[in-house]
Amino acid sequence: MFSAKAKTYELKFEEHRCNGDWQAIPEAARKLNKHQPSKSYISELAKIEAVLHLALQDEQEKRMTDIDLSSVENCSIFIPALPIELTNPLLQQLNYLNAQQASNEEEQQGIAVRLLLYISRKNFQDAVDLDWSPDGLNLSPGMTGISILQATILSALAHFSISNYEVSYQYVRSAIGMIQSANVKDSVPLEWAKWCELCYAVYAQISSISSASQLDRASILCLCSDYFASHTIIDPLTRIVHFRQILKFSHTLFQENNFDSPIFEKSQIQKLHLHDFTFAIDYAKYLLEHTSFPRAGDQNFLIVEYIESTMSIWLNTKQLYTSAVSLINIYYRLTEKSFHCQQLFRSLVILLTHIEEYEEAHQAFQLYKFLCTKAQERNFRQKGANKSSLSDLKPIFIDSIEEVVHIASLMISVYSQYLNSPQKVIETLDFIMKITSDHKILEDSQTFILILHAKGVAKSYLYYSTNDPSVREENHKESVSCFKKILEIEPENKVALYHLAMQHAEKREIIPAIETVRHLLKIAPDFNIPAWHLLILLLSCSEQYDSALKIADSVLESWNIKQSSIDGRYILANPSEVSFMNRCALIELMITKVALYEASVGVKAAIDLQEELFTFFVSLFDLNEYECITRKPQNRISSNDRLAVEETESEKGSLLSFSKNSSSKKNNLETERFDTNDYRDALHERRTSTISSFNQKLWLTAANLFVKSKQYDQARGALLEAKKLNVDSPGLHLVYGLSLLAQKREAEALEQLELALYLDAHNPIIATTLAKVLLTSEDETRNSRDRADSLLLETTLQYGWDLPEAWFYSAELFQKLGDEKQAAFCYDYCIQLSDTNPIRRWNNIQPRFMNVSSV
Repeated sequence: MFSAKAKTYELKFEEHRCNGDWQAIPEAARKLNKHQPSKSYISELAKIEAVLHLALQDEQEKRMTDIDLSSVENCSIFIPALPIELTNPLLQQLNYLNAQQASNEEEQQGIAVRLLLYISRKNFQDAVDLDWSPDGLNLSPGMTGISILQATILSALAHFSISNYEVSYQYVRSAIGMIQSANVKDSVPLEWAKWCELCYAVYAQISSISSASQLDRASILCLCSDYFASHTIIDPLTRIVHFRQILKFSHTLFQENNFDSPIFEKSQIQKLHLHDFTFAIDYAKYLLEHTSFPRAGDQNFLIVEYIESTMSIWLNTKQLYTSAVSLINIYYRLTEKSFHCQQLFRSLVILLTHIEEYEEAHQAFQLYKFLCTKAQERNFRQKGANKSSLSDLKPIFIDSIEEVVHIASLMISVYSQYLNSPQKVIETLDFIMKITSDHKILEDSQTFILILHAKGVAKSYLYYSTNDPSVREENHKESVSCFKKILEIEPENKVALYHLAMQHAEKREIIPAIETVRHLLKIAPDFNIPAWHLLILLLSCSEQYDSALKIADSVLESWNIKQSSIDGRYILANPSEVSFMNRCALIELMITKVALYEASVGVKAAIDLQEELFTFFVSLFDLNEYECITRKPQNRISSNDRLAVEETESEKGSLLSFSKNSSSKKNNLETERFDTNDYRDALHERRTSTISSFNQKLWLTAANLFVKSKQYDQARGALLEAKKLNVDSPGLHLVYGLSLLAQKREAEALEQLELALYLDAHNPIIATTLAKVLLTSEDETRNSRDRADSLLLETTLQYGWDLPEAWFYSAELFQKLGDEKQAAFCYDYCIQLSDTNPIRRWNNIQPRFMNVSSV
């Protein structure tokens, strides 16, 4: 019989081992061996085990500060390698210990220690050769049960490391069965919990190889997720591996299945929350906390893999706004964990453009350009030194030329359509030409098409914004040539057809424009609303108003928009399918419809259509949500002598500086989820402003019609409604000026027109109207003629070169000055433009430039 003290020492010894208190083992083993000499085997084994575990703990702590990326693909990452100077003596002691007599339970524990020692030495074959099997063993409580579980998991790791995946899978399945059937009390020993956690991480890792189907793998990952969600973290690496496997599975799943595939309805798939990026956000938190800043670009492995996978998933799903914002916030934080990571800034450009944060996308693109240029320079240096290209930088960490061109082309569309920056368009086009100069690009490749598209958009934009007629003509020819080359390669490239049709229209090449847009709408009738709007305006050039009106009505039908016979409201059959951009395009289309009525039937008919226009507007937008003011036209208004003008000042918000400190914009890591409110609020504010502008546009359209029909009181009422929406609108003061002019209040009209021009110095209609008043005034002076001359010269050279009225009043001015030759030229050009003039200007078709990613 052993003494009570001996029994106490045995219990304490067992407790220290079960709870991983390895520092206490040497003393506990000494006391146990002293009071129970029969326990000498297990006492000596525990001392070997303690040294081994303490060494592994030190290595594991180092590993979490600098993850060994070379081993992240296999299960050996879980057990760090130990130096042979440490393991050789331990192995000798273990071999010597085998000569001693031991019980069956002690032998089982010895096998677990031997397996751990082999794997820490990377002697995987030696571990496999032990041929240990858990079959027939009872999982008893205490250290014996922990050792059996440990040996099972380590055997799985050993087989996995020598590519015996099926055997490894069977070992893991056995370990999972042990865990599920074990009668573990509420107080779980730390070593049991540690090996359970490792088991589920290995199970997740091995699922990518052993699963027979996607649903099988999903079931495994769900099981692992349930375990990790209900247990405290011991080793963060197990969570990183687990989330990484979910990410890789999701990437594969969305690549191999359509978004509406029945597989996504399966409970196993839904439990993983693949669509809402919950797992990706959780994974990012672990990456941010447990990966160190790399010393070189080829150490961006986990970050690049994360970015590419999450972007692929987002692109293959519904590209939800909330998901895009979540990824943006994560990517900003990942700048702290990456070095010269092109993929990071490339993805930020795509996502920021998607959520309409164009200024921020510009900042991301500037850094992306810098990194791409540096990579190219490095490539040149290596070639000059007779080294193989990119010899010390893995290809996965450098964007392909196709990806670089795609992002640069996208930004050309952004600079042209949204940021209105000729200089940035020129710089970006130059960047594309420079970055591709050292590559042989096949003329039927997508990269070649992207380059042509980028150049075509750039030249088309510069064509309209230049003030040099010869440069404008050259830009037109280059733009048309680019789009035609695309169509030679891809005859049904819809974006190229759209841009080519727009370019022909702006050059007043009406017949080619009609042929091109008709071909586009024949092959893709649901391409977009602006294409139909373009066809309507092209038909109006030849006064085919009836045909244009029929097309306008058919567009509403094709988009399943019907008018209720009860209250006159328009009903959208599928509201979710009509994007905000398309709703804006529909409003412009309806304003054109009013202009067609005015031209074909008369002003009164157009006025009668105003009620329908306002009803349509209210049907398209939730004005309560966007906090817009809207009222229907009134026949009677309160009288005011004039519209007050208030000066306001607008400020441009500062942009985030991309750097390691960019995290200051984002939430602290301790928060449960990355915040999305800042971007959502900004989007809501932009859309509120857009809707308010459209609302004002409707009132100004109504006011203009009232002025033409000499209903000045009604016109003033409509202007007052427009004023409530934006007192500093150039259009407001233009229409008010026209109203005053019609009422023979010339001085007041001039004041309003001057204010309108001050608010929009490049508006050709405002400038031409002001010049007309200056030239036709009874108080005309030399100064007023000079001012009109200056206005008309600037207008005809740049933004109003295609405005017939500008050329007409230029001719009038030259005639007054006695320059008959210039007057004749201007009259002739005015007639040419008038013969091909649309009912509304081309810039009412938006977007003018389609997103290049549509190619």
